[in-house]
This record gives sequence, structure tokens and C-alpha cells, in this order.
Amino acid sequence: MAKLWNVFMLFFLSLFFQLNEAFNEVQGKPAFAGPGMIEKPSIGGDKFDERSERPQYPMKWKSLVGTDANYAAEVIKKENTNVKTVQILKAGSPVTMDYRTDRVRIFVDENKQVLNAPRIG
Repeated sequence: MAKLWNVFMLFFLSLFFQLNEAFNEVQGKPAFAGPGMIEKPSIGGDKFDERSERPQYPMKWKSLVGTDANYAAEVIKKENTNVKTVQILKAGSPVTMDYRTDRVRIFVDENKQVLNAPRIG
């Protein structure tokens, strides 16, 4: 009798989650992630994500290639308030390999023009 009850409960829970996903899909809501699971937020732009209601900041600035390094640093700090450190480095400078979400490195040529798209890291 206990095995039959377990099978019934598994079937019921499976059906519940399938119906919940279908209902949320019709409503335009994200599917239930389950206990202890976190949905990964989308990244890009400075728009609000409907799911998280927090601003999403840019992580890479392709439009700054070829601009002055000091101007690029100002733009980066303005567009992403999470950035605490902007490093301006000559191309080919040795750097550490650690990844930091509050740092952007700008690699420049001898005229202090941005060579590569600056990015978080």
C-alpha cells in the first residue's frame, strides 16, 4: 500500500509542476524554479528585467574603442555604478587573472586611445 501511495504522490507532484509551468507560460511569467534554485538574470543594457526588477548594467563597451582613455573611464563609471576601479593600462601590460565584477581594464596605445572594448573583469 505504501508503494502505491508513493507512486500516486510522484504522479501528482509531476502533474502539478507541469500544470504550473503551462499556466505561467500562458500568463507570461517565468516558470517555477523550484526550492533553492536561482534564475540567472539576463545581462546587458541599463534596462530593468521584468523578473528581477533590478537594473542590468552593461559589461562591455564596444563603442568606446578608438576614444580617449579618460573619456572612456568616465563613461564606464557613469553607465555602470557597480564599477569601483577603472584601470588604464598600456597594451601588453601584465595583469592578474582574477575576475572582479567591480573592475574594468582599459588597454590603450601610446596616444591613450582605447584599443580593445573595455569589459568587466
